[in-house]
Amino acid sequence: MNSVGEGALKLGPSHSALFTFGTDFELGEEVSISAEAHLTFSHLLPQSESLIRGTERAVASAFDVDIGYRDYHLQISQPTYFETGALKLSRPYKRQADGTVLFRDDEVSLRSQSRPLMLSLTHERGLSRLGLKVEKHAGQTAQFGFAWERKF
Repeated sequence: MNSVGEGALKLGPSHSALFTFGTDFELGEEVSISAEAHLTFSHLLPQSESLIRGTERAVASAFDVDIGYRDYHLQISQPTYFETGALKLSRPYKRQADGTVLFRDDEVSLRSQSRPLMLSLTHERGLSRLGLKVEKHAGQTAQFGFAWERKF
């Protein structure tokens, strides 16, 4: 990818590798299991005169497991989560008497303190699914709700 953005927020070229693993299988006629996992390695290079100086060791993961029994489905998933990595910044911190600005290099972790997870139990009937859903996002309390999905 080429540079994007302008001025102080211009981004340099980036390199990424995405690996996806998945499988589907059935246990008898009534039980099915579907699993999928994603692993992404990313590296953002610095761009001259930008406050964003690139990334370091950015590794993200995501997964989804769906267990079906007759018309019921239990789904456990994790949205994209940074396992490791940091965003490197060049931050202005002092202006000298002659007007020049001094910059300090900082790193901001891309990793959250808690892993986001979603859990749902649904019943499928015809073209729709109805059920309960629990979501836990990074830094927030768990949220409970209803899930409804309609197939077209």
